[in-house]
Amino acid sequence: MPDNVTLPGASQVIASDDISGAQYQRVKPAWGVDGSAVDASLTNPIPVQMQTIAPTPTTGNITGNGQTVTATLNGANSILAVMSGTFSTVNVTFEATVDGTNWFAPHGGRLDAFTIGNTTGNKSSTVEGYLFRVSGCTQFRVRSTAYTSGTQAWTLAPSYSDFAPLGTVGTVGINGTVTTSISGNPVLGAGTNLLGDVSPGIRTTSTNAELVRNVVSTADTNQVNFKSSAGRLYGWTIGNNSGSWRYLKFHNTSGTPTAGSGVVNTVAIPPGGIAQLHLTAGQSFATGLSYTIVAGAATSDTTGIGANEVIGSIYYG
Repeated sequence: MPDNVTLPGASQVIASDDISGAQYQRVKPAWGVDGSAVDASLTNPIPVQMQTIAPTPTTGNITGNGQTVTATLNGANSILAVMSGTFSTVNVTFEATVDGTNWFAPHGGRLDAFTIGNTTGNKSSTVEGYLFRVSGCTQFRVRSTAYTSGTQAWTLAPSYSDFAPLGTVGTVGINGTVTTSISGNPVLGAGTNLLGDVSPGIRTTSTNAELVRNVVSTADTNQVNFKSSAGRLYGWTIGNNSGSWRYLKFHNTSGTPTAGSGVVNTVAIPPGGIAQLHLTAGQSFATGLSYTIVAGAATSDTTGIGANEVIGSIYYG
């Protein structure tokens, strides 16, 4: 049977394709608003809008020993767990699963203390944030292993973003002997004097260690000065517990900053997600280090945010 069909009693031809004796009508796609049609082509392709949908946070309460709050991950790579409420002596364990039956301890830990671990320890009426890697897992939960009284509230916010493995700040022990030889008659300075400046490094503490500033947002523009003299900004790990974008803005001031004025650097934190960066050589602040946290991206924005929405750590020297 040939392709195409002529309408009975008319000369109009309907385009079709003969397949095993059956005629399949050929249709030409078009697009446009109501009352118009644009033929699809290489120069007028059908428009497609791509959207990234943040996973929905899960909330729940611990009011007794052995209780759990569980989040379905839906392909998330990481999860931010935020504790709040009024309670006494509650300890929980963080667990993840692939099959819904066997639970294990994922990698992560407490954000504001920069420590690794899968338990909170006994806590009473405090706000803390914990970040874990959960790539490949189907569920994540908090499970109480000790409880005295009150209501411990949890918000579990999955994110498609990943993050670098957490590490601990401290000294590194050497098991054995380190031997070196020095020729000539060198004279070493006493105390913490530096022997040259041969690579990027942290120069503001006796141990050359980064300092950590804990961030837990309050219900305002969060005008905070955390160093009143010159310093360097080395990075941040900041989570957003809300359903809207939030903006952490750094100011070069030695006193309390003013929201919407003197912004040097802006960190955009996605809803239910994480913003993370580490600068090896750091960013110099000649006067001091301060930050504000607002709801708008504009440099001049002065819109406050909610309490406990933004939680994390800033690394500086």
